Amino acid sequence: MRPKISDSAHASNSRLPHEPSLIQAEVRPSESGPSGAGGAAVDTILEGATHILKKLGFEGYTTNAIADRAGVSIGSLYQYFPNKDAVTLTLIERESAVLVREIEATRCLILATVESLLELSR
Repeated sequence: MRPKISDSAHASNSRLPHEPSLIQAEVRPSESGPSGAGGAAVDTILEGATHILKKLGFEGYTTNAIADRAGVSIGSLYQYFPNKDAVTLTLIERESAVLVREIEATRCLILATVESLLELSR
């Protein structure tokens, strides 16, 4: 199943169809699932996906390989993610969030250092 591309992508050649801003919400992880177990299952699936990408690359990165590595059935994987693109998008979002937090922490340290230096120069 391919992600749906918005009409604006077809109307203009200024953006490529695979750009994240054009991927609609249908590739987002499903919120459904057993209460309490959903978060752990999603984490397990994402850990499996990360392992497959690191060890096998994109050639081996399939939903079947992800499910097998995560120790879940393919049906369970599809309960939380409608397709491989949704798994990939979630991995990217999680890693991006970590990077943003690290950048923000570094920015705060730099600002504190600059303020200290300015204070010393007065």
